[in-house]
Amino acid sequence: LHNFLTVEETDALIAHALADTDAVTGLQRSTTGAEHQVSFNKVRTSDNAFDSVSPAARATKRRAIEVLGMGPYDEQVTDGLQVLRYNESKAYIAHLDYLDDNNSGHDYDSANDGSN
Repeated sequence: LHNFLTVEETDALIAHALADTDAVTGLQRSTTGAEHQVSFNKVRTSDNAFDSVSPAARATKRRAIEVLGMGPYDEQVTDGLQVLRYNESKAYIAHLDYLDDNNSGHDYDSANDGSN
C-alpha cells in the first residue's frame, strides 16, 4: 500500500524503538521460538523492537484497522508494531516462520496455510 506511513511517522517509530530500554519491547537481537524456547539463529540478522504505545504506533494501527475494514478500532485487541533494524553488513534472508503449536490445534506452519 503506497504511502501508508509518512516519513514523519517512520522517523517517530524509529526514534521510539531506539529510545525504548524495556527488556521485552526495546530494540534487541531478533530470536526464533516462543517465550519458553527462545534461541538465536544465524538466519535472523536483524534487531527488533515492538511499539504499542507511541502516538505514531497508535495512529498506524488505527489506520490499518480502517484500511482492512476491521473497525471499530479497539486498542485492547491490537499488537505492537514490529520495528526491524538491519546493519549495513546484514540483510533480510528469506525464511519460513514456524512455532510449535503446543497441542493447541492452531496451524503455525507458514509453509502452508498457517499463520502466526
